[in-house]
Amino acid sequence: MRRFAIVIGFSFLLAITGFGLWNRFFGLSVDLLYKPHLKVSPYPEQFLNHIAFAAVLGLIPLIYYVTIRYVRIDLFEPRLTTLSIILMSGMLFWQLRILHIQSEISGLTVDNVSILGMMHLPTYLLIGLVVGALLSLVTFRRSH
Repeated sequence: MRRFAIVIGFSFLLAITGFGLWNRFFGLSVDLLYKPHLKVSPYPEQFLNHIAFAAVLGLIPLIYYVTIRYVRIDLFEPRLTTLSIILMSGMLFWQLRILHIQSEISGLTVDNVSILGMMHLPTYLLIGLVVGALLSLVTFRRSH
């Protein structure tokens, strides 16, 4: 029970951090689109994406905790590997979404692109984290 309270504390801390990091995360995502002079205008879902990103960052410790508890990993190296797989998978899905958006806007000539409101970056990040957890489950379940 004490470990779960620590996990909840880390989740809360990461959610608060995620709320503060959304603008940088979104700015980095827009910069990765390779479209010079791209202007980002406010869009209606901006605050919902802000909260979703904070929630997704808050879910990272919970996803990790559920994964290591389900597989019953006790050693440090497999735990670190599990965390690495989860985080790398989340970043991979985020980058794949950036590449997909890049291919969608590459033919456009305007600088103000309305598709930026429909990026759904937190959703793809969450999907990547869950896929990473499933990969860890499959990998370490077979090794035991």
